[in-house]
Amino acid sequence: MAIHNTTLLRPNIKEQWLETCRREAVGQNHVIIDTSKLDVLINDLKAVREFTNWRNYVGPVDPSHPDLHRLAYEMALTTGMIGGYITVDEHNRAHKWHVNGSGSDAMFSMLDKFREIGALPDPANGKVYGAALRAQIQPILTERGVPLPDYRLAVYEELGNMRAYQYFGQLISDCIKGNQIIFDCEDVQNLAREFPTTFGGDELNKKASLYFLFMSLALNELGQSTKADILAPSEYRMPQVFMAYGIFKPSTALKKKLRDKTPLAQGSEEVRVLRMASILVVEEIMKQTGLPLQDVDAALYNITKTKPFLEATRAQRIEHMMVPARTF
Repeated sequence: MAIHNTTLLRPNIKEQWLETCRREAVGQNHVIIDTSKLDVLINDLKAVREFTNWRNYVGPVDPSHPDLHRLAYEMALTTGMIGGYITVDEHNRAHKWHVNGSGSDAMFSMLDKFREIGALPDPANGKVYGAALRAQIQPILTERGVPLPDYRLAVYEELGNMRAYQYFGQLISDCIKGNQIIFDCEDVQNLAREFPTTFGGDELNKKASLYFLFMSLALNELGQSTKADILAPSEYRMPQVFMAYGIFKPSTALKKKLRDKTPLAQGSEEVRVLRMASILVVEEIMKQTGLPLQDVDAALYNITKTKPFLEATRAQRIEHMMVPARTF
């Protein structure tokens, strides 16, 4: 993990990834990108920057004496469960696992049940993933119709051991040195490689990036100056926001697929374009506002919960893409 005061030591990976995004966004015919429409969105973003949702991702945290080792580990357990909300039936129709339209809320409900019955791995107290925890977790996954149940068990198998617990403890121990913590793209890459089941399987490393964003939000709120110098964790919500504000204008063919909720492959050209173009728009928002990535990402998430956004997307039939993958 990268520890810096003010000078970035390893900027090349981020620039390489951004160049890939630029190449993907140029010369394609799936979406027109109109950044002249950013002003309205930026104004709305500034009003919804506060984000304390990270507390839903971990157990109770004492703000006066936070256990940062446990925080880092529990954040990984929860971030590992994010995604995999969309499935496809035998008629090739996409469906989303959700509570009140939110996959994240469905996931929180599941994790609350795990916590209630003591079914989360806790290696520090001798509770590693094995037959006993699996026997507690599997019935809940079945009863609630949780998609990709085998994948979720595999995440806990990968993370629910002392080696993983020690990894995240070392990560946070190393990163709290100096005047500021800066997570960079090499940290993202390393996390995806170290725990490929949980954080890998995606060329844009969305879940690994999301982990460091959540850690940045948490550490900043707990008094540790932290910055995430990484790419935005782009998936299906960001493009939907940008379409709602007129920044993205999808082609007729893509608009029909979105409205029909046609399943789209994670590696398809449409999905790659929407995700990579979203990363570029977030970079432009950061440039124009001076806001750090964690604040921009949090505000974009908060906008999706607002009444005007929900009403606009329903009225204009602005649907998010349906991608049956563990990242989405």
